[in-house]
Amino acid sequence: MTHNTLLKLHTRHNTILTLHTTHSTLLTLINILVTLHTTHSTLLTLHTTYNTLLTLHTTYNTLLTTHYSQYTAHNTLFTLYTTHNILVTLHTTHSTLLTLHTTHSSLLTLHTTYNTLVTLHTTDNTFLTLHPTHSTLLTLYRTHSTLLMLHMTDNTFLTLHTTHKTLLTLHTTHSTLLTLHTTHKTLLTLYRTHSTLLTLHTTDNALLTLHTTHKTLLTLHTIHKTLLTLHTTHKTLLTLHDP
Repeated sequence: MTHNTLLKLHTRHNTILTLHTTHSTLLTLINILVTLHTTHSTLLTLHTTYNTLLTLHTTYNTLLTTHYSQYTAHNTLFTLYTTHNILVTLHTTHSTLLTLHTTHSSLLTLHTTYNTLVTLHTTDNTFLTLHPTHSTLLTLYRTHSTLLMLHMTDNTFLTLHTTHKTLLTLHTTHSTLLTLHTTHKTLLTLYRTHSTLLTLHTTDNALLTLHTTHKTLLTLHTIHKTLLTLHTTHKTLLTLHDP
């Protein structure tokens, strides 16, 4: 791995999989689902708690929280909200899809009522730029190669990708609440079948198991030399071995 290499995969301590560059860590899978962070601050973290299905948060603020309650009716799939200055609301009443904004000098404002995508930029345009186009929301880049891109399309809620490969995609469909997937394989799907949401839990050998009433959707676990195994009920999706 030289300075020209964008990504490295390794394991250390409780970290199962880490994708990082020379100077910053891009993606880390630990006991929480996914952690996207640099050396000094956490950019994005996906994790689950007791009543919380999914939480995206940074070091200082929670960006996105998906709760399930009896109030989740057919008109509204789910509502995402945060604390302090950041507010996120996602609901399907055919009006507001996403609202993300702060109060201090409009550091970030993102809302799609068929309208605005706001610009976030720094004085140094070589490291952080948010494009005001219809697709790209945020681009972290250096000189010649794109390190990380966050963008939104019609059906895609959020996409993290580099120049050549998609790292993580959060998107929703008609029956799917949230899907985390890479370029070739789906990692995580939160959906509702007959008003029954997905159950997330851990067992002895399994770090994380996603299942419904009748079958297991995804299981992340480690066995002996196997670093990480993603599998469903009938077949294994991905296996990383320790050489």
